[in-house]
Amino acid sequence: MAARYQGLEVIERGWRELKSVLKVRPIRHRLERRIRGHLLICELAYLVDRYIDWKVTKAKVQESGVGVSGPRAVEMLGSITVNETELATTGLRRLIVTELKPEQREVLEAVGVDSHTFHAGWGRLD
Repeated sequence: MAARYQGLEVIERGWRELKSVLKVRPIRHRLERRIRGHLLICELAYLVDRYIDWKVTKAKVQESGVGVSGPRAVEMLGSITVNETELATTGLRRLIVTELKPEQREVLEAVGVDSHTFHAGWGRLD
């Protein structure tokens, strides 16, 4: 019984972390398929969060000499922005991503994303 209760505590802590990192608000669904879909998305988001936490801990990613947690890594990546620009006379549209900071590059590399490919991968929309 104690092990189940402790497991419940881990799950509840995970939900709290997930809601705070992703800034999730309550959503009320009535249809069962929508409820199931919503829960699936939440579970996937939680798995991605745990994966990021595991990878940045394993890679010993640091910020100001302190180890970075999964939620902090997500916050660090959250400041990356993508802007859509249309070249006036050509009609071509491009996505331009902000220049990555060294700590953002380190987080991306830790989770297995090549930061140069990530940065260059925002191309034309046509």
